[in-house]
Amino acid sequence: TLNINGFSRGSGSSKRGELEAYLNANQFHILTLCETKLTPERTVTFQNYRMFRHDQTAHRGGLAILIHESLANTAIAIEVKKQGEAYDQLWVQLKGNRADPALSICAVYMPQETGSVCTNDQSFALLTKNVLKFRKEGPVVLMGDFNARVGVATNDIEKMALGEYGEPCPRSANGARLWKLLGDTKMCTLNGLFKPLSGDSHNWTRFDIKTGKVHCDG
Repeated sequence: TLNINGFSRGSGSSKRGELEAYLNANQFHILTLCETKLTPERTVTFQNYRMFRHDQTAHRGGLAILIHESLANTAIAIEVKKQGEAYDQLWVQLKGNRADPALSICAVYMPQETGSVCTNDQSFALLTKNVLKFRKEGPVVLMGDFNARVGVATNDIEKMALGEYGEPCPRSANGARLWKLLGDTKMCTLNGLFKPLSGDSHNWTRFDIKTGKVHCDG
């Protein structure tokens, strides 16, 4: 069993201490980072982890994947072809032995809803294409910021992919793109699988840097 999690704004100076405390308090095998704000000339390391990076450009914040040292020797970065103005993807694959399938991890940042229709369509289409490609070698896990709101499941088929407890909101344009990705790749999103805390539509988690504990916010 692998402990996999994600963290946003994970490597900037304002978040570095919080991220290190988060790593120390939890035994993560894999942690994906969005909006790292790292540039190529900046060196960043985390004890006991190997770091894979896709650094920020003029308009995008950067991605990273931390692999625990116990798995680091099996991890390789995968280059993916860019398509038009499609947004950022960072792929890392854990190679098992000959009897075990590979595990492909992708840290992703999809364009905002205000992006051009062409860019948004290309971004989700390329992600779908890559998922289907790497699925042939083993399981695929997507982590990151999809800038999408899929809303609640409207039928039993959607419920299998979205869960029972989705956010009660209209499905956005990127939400429709994400739903199509889920259908085309036979994947599911974890956001709506767990019953919300009383009095709210869905659960959030936050990390308390003072206590080192993760709390559920309803």
